[in-house]
Amino acid sequence: MKKKVYLLLVTVTALFILSGCFVIVPPEPLCRRELQFSWSMKELDEGYYSYNNAIAPYGIDTIEIKIEPIITPSYGFEVWVMNYYQYLDFYYDGIVDGDVHHFTIYNEAKTLIINDPDPYETYYVIIDNSDLGWVETDWDGVNDLVIFNADVYFCILN
Repeated sequence: MKKKVYLLLVTVTALFILSGCFVIVPPEPLCRRELQFSWSMKELDEGYYSYNNAIAPYGIDTIEIKIEPIITPSYGFEVWVMNYYQYLDFYYDGIVDGDVHHFTIYNEAKTLIINDPDPYETYYVIIDNSDLGWVETDWDGVNDLVIFNADVYFCILN
């Protein structure tokens, strides 16, 4: 009798395994991504920049910028993430502080991540096609246009 119960239990277990009835539940993500702002098919002529800003909430873990260049000059273009005071220096004095988060984009899509931003800080994301940062334009009389899509997310801890 015990042998028949054991055989039945093994058979049911084998059928269960082979039938694919196991459900694997993925772990809950550590944070939720909230879209803050985006650019869609944004055009930047040579010598210009575009920006947007948002206030980081309590519990922020990262700032994520997904950028997809459509048209880029050979020298690329820049993405900066600045706090409020760095942005004021940039806006009023044309100074790009060496401590800003700085990325150079060429012709490949990228996800840029800034870890541990300060909560309640206002952050500015600037897309630059000028000579204000580290990448210099070539000023050859041809407008080296940049066209891109970008989404900026705050990742908030659950």
